[in-house]
Amino acid sequence: MVTFHPLEVLSVNEFDPASFLKRLGIENKSAWLVNKQEMKRYLSKFSDNKLLRSLKKLELYFYAIFFRRHLQKLGFKQQTLSLSPAIEPVQLEDAKLLKEDSYVILGANWPLREVISFCKAHAARGGDTVQMVYDLIPQVRPEYFSSGLRRDFKNWLADVSSYVNRYICISEHTAQDLRNFLGNSAADRSIKAIPLAHEFDGYARNSPPIQPLGMEIMQVLQRPFVLCVGTIEVRKNGISLLRAWARLIERLGARTPQLVFAGKRGWLVKDFEQMRQQLSPFVQIIDSPTDADLAVLYQNCLFTAYPSLYEGWGLPVGEAAWFGKTCITSNTTSLPEVCGDLAIYVDPTDIDDIVSKMEDAICHPETITIKENAIKRSKLRTWSNVADEIFEFVREVTNLNQPVHSEEKLSQVQIG
Repeated sequence: MVTFHPLEVLSVNEFDPASFLKRLGIENKSAWLVNKQEMKRYLSKFSDNKLLRSLKKLELYFYAIFFRRHLQKLGFKQQTLSLSPAIEPVQLEDAKLLKEDSYVILGANWPLREVISFCKAHAARGGDTVQMVYDLIPQVRPEYFSSGLRRDFKNWLADVSSYVNRYICISEHTAQDLRNFLGNSAADRSIKAIPLAHEFDGYARNSPPIQPLGMEIMQVLQRPFVLCVGTIEVRKNGISLLRAWARLIERLGARTPQLVFAGKRGWLVKDFEQMRQQLSPFVQIIDSPTDADLAVLYQNCLFTAYPSLYEGWGLPVGEAAWFGKTCITSNTTSLPEVCGDLAIYVDPTDIDDIVSKMEDAICHPETITIKENAIKRSKLRTWSNVADEIFEFVREVTNLNQPVHSEEKLSQVQIG
Protein backbone atom coordinates (compact mmCIF):
# COMPACT_ATOMS: atom_id res chain seq x y z
CA MET A 1 0.00 0.00 0.00
CA VAL A 2 1.18 3.47 -0.90
CA THR A 3 -0.09 7.04 -0.57
CA PHE A 4 0.00 10.11 -2.79
CA HIS A 5 -1.04 13.75 -2.49
CA PRO A 6 -4.16 14.12 -4.66
CA LEU A 7 -4.11 17.89 -5.19
CA GLU A 8 -1.14 17.62 -7.54
CA VAL A 9 -2.97 15.27 -9.92
CA LEU A 10 -6.70 15.90 -9.48
CA SER A 11 -6.84 19.67 -10.06
CA VAL A 12 -7.94 19.35 -13.69
CA ASN A 13 -11.14 20.35 -15.50
CA GLU A 14 -11.95 16.81 -16.58
CA PHE A 15 -10.53 13.70 -14.96
CA ASP A 16 -8.74 11.30 -17.35
CA PRO A 17 -8.57 7.80 -15.81
CA ALA A 18 -6.10 6.51 -18.40
CA SER A 19 -3.53 9.26 -17.74
CA PHE A 20 -4.07 8.93 -13.99
CA LEU A 21 -3.32 5.19 -14.03
CA LYS A 22 -0.22 5.80 -16.10
CA ARG A 23 1.04 8.44 -13.67
CA LEU A 24 0.57 5.99 -10.82
CA GLY A 25 2.52 3.33 -12.71
CA ILE A 26 -0.46 0.98 -12.68
CA GLU A 27 -0.97 0.99 -16.43
CA ASN A 28 1.74 1.41 -19.05
CA LYS A 29 -0.01 1.34 -22.40
CA SER A 30 1.96 1.99 -25.56
CA ALA A 31 1.49 5.48 -26.97
CA TRP A 32 0.69 3.88 -30.31
CA LEU A 33 -2.46 2.17 -29.03
CA VAL A 34 -5.83 3.88 -28.89
CA ASN A 35 -7.35 5.12 -25.65
CA LYS A 36 -8.83 2.24 -23.65
CA GLN A 37 -12.13 4.03 -22.98
CA GLU A 38 -12.51 4.94 -26.65
CA MET A 39 -11.82 1.34 -27.63
CA LYS A 40 -14.51 0.06 -25.25
CA ARG A 41 -16.98 2.57 -26.67
CA TYR A 42 -16.32 1.38 -30.22
CA LEU A 43 -16.36 -2.36 -29.39
CA SER A 44 -19.61 -2.08 -27.41
CA LYS A 45 -21.42 -1.95 -30.75
CA PHE A 46 -20.47 -5.60 -31.28
CA SER A 47 -21.20 -6.90 -27.76
CA ASP A 48 -23.77 -9.42 -29.02
CA ASN A 49 -21.21 -11.22 -31.23
CA LYS A 50 -18.03 -12.25 -29.38
CA LEU A 51 -16.22 -13.44 -32.50
CA LEU A 52 -16.94 -10.23 -34.40
CA ARG A 53 -15.95 -8.18 -31.36
CA SER A 54 -12.58 -9.99 -31.18
CA LEU A 55 -11.97 -9.44 -34.90
CA LYS A 56 -12.84 -5.74 -34.58
CA LYS A 57 -10.41 -5.41 -31.67
CA LEU A 58 -7.60 -6.92 -33.75
CA GLU A 59 -8.56 -4.55 -36.55
CA LEU A 60 -8.15 -1.57 -34.21
CA TYR A 61 -4.67 -2.70 -33.17
CA PHE A 62 -3.75 -3.12 -36.85
CA TYR A 63 -5.00 0.36 -37.76
CA ALA A 64 -3.35 1.90 -34.68
CA ILE A 65 0.05 0.60 -35.77
CA PHE A 66 -0.10 0.85 -39.56
CA PHE A 67 -3.00 3.13 -40.64
CA ARG A 68 -3.62 5.39 -37.67
CA ARG A 69 -5.55 8.05 -39.62
CA HIS A 70 -8.17 5.46 -40.57
CA LEU A 71 -9.29 5.35 -36.90
CA GLN A 72 -10.82 8.81 -37.30
CA LYS A 73 -13.19 7.40 -39.93
CA LEU A 74 -14.36 4.90 -37.30
CA GLY A 75 -15.35 7.71 -34.94
CA PHE A 76 -12.27 7.99 -32.73
CA LYS A 77 -11.66 11.51 -31.46
CA GLN A 78 -8.70 13.38 -32.89
CA GLN A 79 -7.07 13.91 -29.49
CA THR A 80 -6.95 10.17 -28.82
CA LEU A 81 -5.05 9.54 -32.06
CA SER A 82 -2.05 11.75 -31.36
CA LEU A 83 0.90 10.32 -29.51
CA SER A 84 0.68 10.67 -25.74
CA PRO A 85 2.99 13.25 -24.15
CA ALA A 86 5.53 12.16 -21.59
CA ILE A 87 3.78 11.07 -18.41
CA GLU A 88 5.02 12.68 -15.21
CA PRO A 89 4.94 10.05 -12.46
CA VAL A 90 3.18 10.75 -9.18
CA GLN A 91 5.34 10.80 -6.06
CA LEU A 92 4.35 7.77 -3.98
CA GLU A 93 5.13 6.99 -0.35
CA ASP A 94 4.66 3.89 1.76
CA ALA A 95 1.34 3.92 3.60
CA LYS A 96 1.64 4.06 7.37
CA LEU A 97 -1.16 4.36 9.93
CA LEU A 98 -1.10 4.85 13.67
CA LYS A 99 -3.59 3.08 15.92
CA GLU A 100 -5.45 6.34 16.52
CA ASP A 101 -5.85 7.03 12.81
CA SER A 102 -9.06 6.41 10.89
CA TYR A 103 -8.80 4.47 7.65
CA VAL A 104 -11.60 5.56 5.32
CA ILE A 105 -12.38 3.65 2.13
CA LEU A 106 -14.45 5.81 -0.22
CA GLY A 107 -14.41 3.42 -3.16
CA ALA A 108 -15.56 -0.08 -3.99
CA ASN A 109 -12.68 -2.14 -2.63
CA TRP A 110 -14.18 -5.62 -2.86
CA PRO A 111 -11.96 -6.71 -5.78
CA LEU A 112 -8.81 -5.15 -4.20
CA ARG A 113 -7.19 -7.71 -1.92
CA GLU A 114 -4.28 -5.47 -0.88
CA VAL A 115 -6.67 -2.76 0.31
CA ILE A 116 -8.71 -5.30 2.26
CA SER A 117 -5.57 -6.77 3.89
CA PHE A 118 -4.36 -3.28 4.84
CA CYS A 119 -7.75 -2.48 6.35
CA LYS A 120 -7.86 -5.73 8.30
CA ALA A 121 -4.39 -5.12 9.73
CA HIS A 122 -5.39 -1.64 10.89
CA ALA A 123 -8.58 -2.99 12.49
CA ALA A 124 -6.65 -5.79 14.21
CA ARG A 125 -4.53 -3.27 16.11
CA GLY A 126 -7.65 -1.39 17.24
CA GLY A 127 -7.77 1.22 14.50
CA ASP A 128 -10.97 2.88 13.29
CA THR A 129 -12.11 1.64 9.88
CA VAL A 130 -14.82 3.32 7.79
CA GLN A 131 -16.31 1.87 4.59
CA MET A 132 -18.46 3.83 2.15
CA VAL A 133 -21.25 1.73 0.63
CA TYR A 134 -22.84 2.94 -2.60
CA ASP A 135 -25.43 0.21 -2.95
CA LEU A 136 -26.16 -3.46 -2.27
CA ILE A 137 -27.75 -4.10 -5.66
CA PRO A 138 -25.75 -7.27 -6.50
CA GLN A 139 -27.07 -8.69 -3.22
CA VAL A 140 -30.69 -7.52 -3.29
CA ARG A 141 -31.28 -7.67 -7.07
CA PRO A 142 -28.82 -10.32 -8.30
CA GLU A 143 -30.60 -10.80 -11.64
CA TYR A 144 -28.90 -7.67 -12.96
CA PHE A 145 -25.37 -9.08 -12.61
CA SER A 146 -23.20 -11.98 -13.71
CA SER A 147 -22.87 -14.98 -11.37
CA GLY A 148 -19.18 -14.25 -10.75
CA LEU A 149 -19.78 -10.65 -9.74
CA ARG A 150 -22.69 -11.67 -7.48
CA ARG A 151 -20.51 -14.25 -5.74
CA ASP A 152 -17.55 -11.91 -5.23
CA PHE A 153 -19.73 -9.07 -3.96
CA LYS A 154 -21.63 -11.30 -1.52
CA ASN A 155 -18.38 -12.73 -0.12
CA TRP A 156 -16.97 -9.24 0.34
CA LEU A 157 -20.13 -7.96 1.99
CA ALA A 158 -20.11 -10.84 4.45
CA ASP A 159 -16.39 -10.39 5.18
CA VAL A 160 -16.34 -6.61 5.51
CA SER A 161 -18.34 -6.61 8.75
CA SER A 162 -15.50 -8.50 10.43
CA TYR A 163 -13.10 -5.56 10.16
CA VAL A 164 -15.19 -2.41 9.49
CA ASN A 165 -16.77 -0.75 12.50
CA ARG A 166 -18.42 2.22 10.77
CA TYR A 167 -20.25 2.68 7.47
CA ILE A 168 -21.12 5.67 5.30
CA CYS A 169 -24.04 5.08 2.91
CA ILE A 170 -24.94 7.42 0.05
CA SER A 171 -28.67 7.36 0.77
CA GLU A 172 -31.12 6.37 3.48
CA HIS A 173 -32.34 3.59 1.20
CA THR A 174 -28.85 2.10 0.90
CA ALA A 175 -28.42 2.42 4.66
CA GLN A 176 -31.62 0.43 5.18
CA ASP A 177 -30.48 -2.22 2.70
CA LEU A 178 -27.25 -2.51 4.69
CA ARG A 179 -29.08 -2.80 8.00
CA ASN A 180 -31.29 -5.52 6.53
CA PHE A 181 -28.23 -7.43 5.38
CA LEU A 182 -26.38 -7.10 8.70
CA GLY A 183 -29.44 -8.15 10.70
CA ASN A 184 -28.90 -8.17 14.45
CA SER A 185 -25.24 -7.15 14.08
CA ALA A 186 -26.33 -3.79 12.62
CA ALA A 187 -26.88 -2.56 16.16
CA ASP A 188 -23.14 -2.93 16.80
CA ARG A 189 -22.18 -0.75 13.82
CA SER A 190 -22.39 2.97 13.21
CA ILE A 191 -24.23 3.50 9.92
CA LYS A 192 -24.48 7.06 8.60
CA ALA A 193 -26.36 8.14 5.48
CA ILE A 194 -24.62 11.05 3.72
CA PRO A 195 -26.42 11.99 0.49
CA LEU A 196 -24.35 12.70 -2.59
CA ALA A 197 -24.30 16.04 -4.39
CA HIS A 198 -26.40 17.61 -7.11
CA GLU A 199 -23.36 19.53 -8.34
CA PHE A 200 -21.93 18.68 -11.76
CA ASP A 201 -18.28 19.20 -10.94
CA GLY A 202 -16.48 21.77 -13.04
CA TYR A 203 -19.63 23.65 -14.10
CA ALA A 204 -21.14 26.50 -12.12
CA ARG A 205 -24.83 26.44 -11.37
CA ASN A 206 -26.88 28.57 -13.78
CA SER A 207 -23.79 29.12 -15.93
CA PRO A 208 -24.40 30.48 -19.46
CA PRO A 209 -25.09 27.90 -22.18
CA ILE A 210 -22.00 26.08 -23.40
CA GLN A 211 -21.20 25.88 -27.09
CA PRO A 212 -21.50 22.34 -28.54
CA LEU A 213 -18.14 20.66 -29.12
CA GLY A 214 -18.74 18.20 -31.92
CA MET A 215 -20.92 17.43 -34.94
CA GLU A 216 -22.80 14.67 -33.12
CA ILE A 217 -23.92 17.03 -30.34
CA MET A 218 -24.74 19.79 -32.81
CA GLN A 219 -27.05 17.43 -34.68
CA VAL A 220 -28.89 16.57 -31.47
CA LEU A 221 -29.50 20.26 -30.79
CA GLN A 222 -31.33 20.70 -34.09
CA ARG A 223 -34.53 19.23 -32.58
CA PRO A 224 -36.23 19.39 -29.17
CA PHE A 225 -35.10 16.40 -27.11
CA VAL A 226 -35.54 14.60 -23.81
CA LEU A 227 -32.33 13.36 -22.21
CA CYS A 228 -31.62 10.09 -20.41
CA VAL A 229 -28.12 9.94 -18.86
CA GLY A 230 -26.49 6.75 -17.59
CA THR A 231 -25.08 3.39 -18.59
CA ILE A 232 -27.33 1.59 -21.04
CA GLU A 233 -28.07 -1.63 -19.18
CA VAL A 234 -31.09 -3.65 -18.14
CA ARG A 235 -31.28 -2.16 -14.62
CA LYS A 236 -31.56 1.39 -15.96
CA ASN A 237 -34.80 0.32 -17.68
CA GLY A 238 -34.18 2.04 -20.99
CA ILE A 239 -36.42 -0.54 -22.68
CA SER A 240 -39.47 0.80 -20.80
CA LEU A 241 -38.59 4.31 -21.91
CA LEU A 242 -38.42 3.12 -25.53
CA ARG A 243 -41.80 1.39 -25.21
CA ALA A 244 -43.26 4.57 -23.81
CA TRP A 245 -41.75 6.54 -26.71
CA ALA A 246 -43.31 4.18 -29.25
CA ARG A 247 -46.73 5.00 -27.81
CA LEU A 248 -45.96 8.72 -27.76
CA ILE A 249 -45.04 8.57 -31.45
CA GLU A 250 -48.43 6.96 -32.17
CA ARG A 251 -50.22 9.71 -30.25
CA LEU A 252 -48.16 12.79 -31.07
CA GLY A 253 -46.56 11.93 -34.38
CA ALA A 254 -44.05 14.55 -35.53
CA ARG A 255 -44.57 16.54 -32.31
CA THR A 256 -42.75 13.80 -30.37
CA PRO A 257 -39.34 15.08 -29.21
CA GLN A 258 -36.20 13.15 -29.90
CA LEU A 259 -35.13 10.79 -27.10
CA VAL A 260 -31.38 10.95 -26.46
CA PHE A 261 -29.52 8.36 -24.39
CA ALA A 262 -26.11 9.54 -23.19
CA GLY A 263 -23.90 6.83 -21.71
CA LYS A 264 -21.77 3.82 -22.43
CA ARG A 265 -23.35 0.49 -23.33
CA GLY A 266 -23.60 -2.19 -20.65
CA TRP A 267 -24.88 -5.72 -20.86
CA LEU A 268 -28.26 -7.46 -21.32
CA VAL A 269 -29.41 -4.81 -23.79
CA LYS A 270 -30.30 -6.94 -26.84
CA ASP A 271 -34.02 -6.10 -26.60
CA PHE A 272 -33.14 -2.45 -26.10
CA GLU A 273 -30.97 -2.35 -29.23
CA GLN A 274 -33.61 -4.04 -31.38
CA MET A 275 -36.33 -1.61 -30.33
CA ARG A 276 -34.02 1.39 -30.62
CA GLN A 277 -33.41 0.53 -34.27
CA GLN A 278 -37.17 0.43 -34.87
CA LEU A 279 -37.50 3.92 -33.42
CA SER A 280 -34.26 5.24 -34.91
CA PRO A 281 -35.66 8.49 -36.35
CA PHE A 282 -36.76 9.48 -32.85
CA VAL A 283 -33.98 7.92 -30.74
CA GLN A 284 -30.26 8.65 -30.63
CA ILE A 285 -27.38 7.40 -28.49
CA ILE A 286 -24.37 9.54 -27.52
CA ASP A 287 -21.92 6.80 -26.61
CA SER A 288 -19.46 7.47 -23.75
CA PRO A 289 -20.02 11.26 -23.63
CA THR A 290 -17.47 13.57 -22.02
CA ASP A 291 -18.41 15.87 -19.16
CA ALA A 292 -18.50 18.74 -21.66
CA ASP A 293 -20.89 16.77 -23.87
CA LEU A 294 -23.18 16.08 -20.91
CA ALA A 295 -23.15 19.71 -19.81
CA VAL A 296 -24.34 20.83 -23.25
CA LEU A 297 -27.04 18.14 -23.32
CA TYR A 298 -28.31 18.97 -19.84
CA GLN A 299 -28.48 22.68 -20.64
CA ASN A 300 -30.42 22.24 -23.88
CA CYS A 301 -32.86 19.38 -23.17
CA LEU A 302 -36.58 19.88 -22.52
CA PHE A 303 -36.27 17.76 -19.37
CA THR A 304 -34.58 14.49 -18.40
CA ALA A 305 -35.85 10.94 -17.87
CA TYR A 306 -34.45 8.30 -15.53
CA PRO A 307 -36.84 5.34 -15.01
CA SER A 308 -34.25 3.12 -13.30
CA LEU A 309 -35.46 0.00 -11.52
CA TYR A 310 -32.98 0.17 -8.63
CA GLU A 311 -30.42 2.75 -7.49
CA GLY A 312 -28.15 3.44 -4.57
CA TRP A 313 -28.52 7.17 -5.24
CA GLY A 314 -29.20 8.52 -8.77
CA LEU A 315 -26.63 11.10 -9.89
CA PRO A 316 -28.33 12.04 -13.19
CA VAL A 317 -31.44 13.20 -11.32
CA GLY A 318 -29.42 15.64 -9.22
CA GLU A 319 -27.19 16.72 -12.09
CA ALA A 320 -30.26 17.72 -14.11
CA ALA A 321 -31.35 19.97 -11.24
CA TRP A 322 -27.87 21.54 -11.14
CA PHE A 323 -28.47 22.70 -14.71
CA GLY A 324 -31.98 23.89 -13.83
CA LYS A 325 -33.81 20.93 -15.40
CA THR A 326 -36.35 18.62 -13.84
CA CYS A 327 -36.33 14.85 -14.19
CA ILE A 328 -39.13 12.33 -14.68
CA THR A 329 -37.79 9.47 -12.61
CA SER A 330 -38.78 6.37 -10.67
CA ASN A 331 -40.70 6.53 -7.41
CA THR A 332 -38.67 3.61 -6.02
CA THR A 333 -35.50 2.90 -4.00
CA SER A 334 -33.30 5.96 -3.36
CA LEU A 335 -34.47 8.11 -6.26
CA PRO A 336 -37.08 10.21 -4.37
CA GLU A 337 -34.30 11.21 -1.93
CA VAL A 338 -32.29 12.99 -4.63
CA CYS A 339 -34.63 15.87 -5.51
CA GLY A 340 -37.81 15.39 -3.49
CA ASP A 341 -40.62 17.60 -4.83
CA LEU A 342 -38.36 19.01 -7.56
CA ALA A 343 -38.79 15.89 -9.71
CA ILE A 344 -41.76 14.11 -11.31
CA TYR A 345 -42.25 10.45 -10.38
CA VAL A 346 -43.45 7.36 -12.23
CA ASP A 347 -43.81 3.67 -11.49
CA PRO A 348 -40.91 2.27 -13.59
CA THR A 349 -42.81 -0.99 -14.16
CA ASP A 350 -45.97 0.76 -15.45
CA ILE A 351 -45.65 1.84 -19.09
CA ASP A 352 -49.04 3.61 -18.94
CA ASP A 353 -47.81 5.76 -16.06
CA ILE A 354 -44.57 6.62 -17.88
CA VAL A 355 -46.47 7.55 -21.05
CA SER A 356 -48.97 9.68 -19.13
CA LYS A 357 -46.28 11.72 -17.29
CA MET A 358 -44.15 12.11 -20.41
CA GLU A 359 -47.09 13.22 -22.55
CA ASP A 360 -48.20 15.75 -19.95
CA ALA A 361 -44.68 17.22 -19.76
CA ILE A 362 -44.41 17.43 -23.56
CA CYS A 363 -47.88 18.79 -24.28
CA HIS A 364 -48.12 21.04 -21.23
CA PRO A 365 -44.66 22.61 -20.82
CA GLU A 366 -45.97 24.74 -17.96
CA THR A 367 -45.75 21.55 -15.86
CA ILE A 368 -41.99 21.57 -16.40
CA THR A 369 -41.71 25.34 -15.95
CA ILE A 370 -43.25 25.09 -12.45
CA LYS A 371 -40.63 22.50 -11.46
CA GLU A 372 -37.79 24.52 -12.98
CA ASN A 373 -38.85 27.63 -11.07
CA ALA A 374 -38.85 25.60 -7.85
CA ILE A 375 -35.37 24.28 -8.67
CA LYS A 376 -34.08 27.85 -9.09
CA ARG A 377 -35.30 28.70 -5.58
CA SER A 378 -33.86 25.57 -3.97
CA LYS A 379 -30.52 25.04 -2.29
CA LEU A 380 -28.64 22.18 -3.92
CA ARG A 381 -25.83 20.10 -2.47
CA THR A 382 -22.22 20.53 -3.59
CA TRP A 383 -19.36 18.05 -3.37
CA SER A 384 -17.81 20.28 -0.71
CA ASN A 385 -20.95 19.72 1.38
CA VAL A 386 -20.50 15.97 0.99
CA ALA A 387 -16.78 16.13 1.86
CA ASP A 388 -17.49 18.23 4.96
CA GLU A 389 -20.10 15.78 6.24
CA ILE A 390 -17.83 12.81 5.65
CA PHE A 391 -15.00 14.56 7.45
CA GLU A 392 -17.19 15.44 10.42
CA PHE A 393 -18.41 11.84 10.67
CA VAL A 394 -14.83 10.54 10.62
CA ARG A 395 -13.58 12.99 13.25
CA GLU A 396 -16.34 11.96 15.68
CA VAL A 397 -14.00 9.13 16.65
CA THR A 398 -10.63 10.80 16.12
CA ASN A 399 -11.66 13.79 18.30
CA LEU A 400 -9.83 16.35 16.21
CA ASN A 401 -10.92 19.66 17.73
CA GLN A 402 -8.67 22.03 15.81
CA PRO A 403 -10.10 23.62 12.63
CA VAL A 404 -8.92 22.00 9.43
CA HIS A 405 -8.82 23.63 6.01
CA SER A 406 -10.52 21.83 3.15
CA GLU A 407 -7.16 21.17 1.40
CA GLU A 408 -5.95 19.33 4.49
CA LYS A 409 -9.05 17.17 4.73
CA LEU A 410 -7.89 15.19 1.71
CA SER A 411 -4.15 15.53 2.28
CA GLN A 412 -3.49 11.89 1.50
CA VAL A 413 -5.29 9.15 -0.39
CA GLN A 414 -4.62 5.47 0.33
CA ILE A 415 -4.41 3.29 -2.76
CA GLY A 416 -3.77 -0.39 -3.30
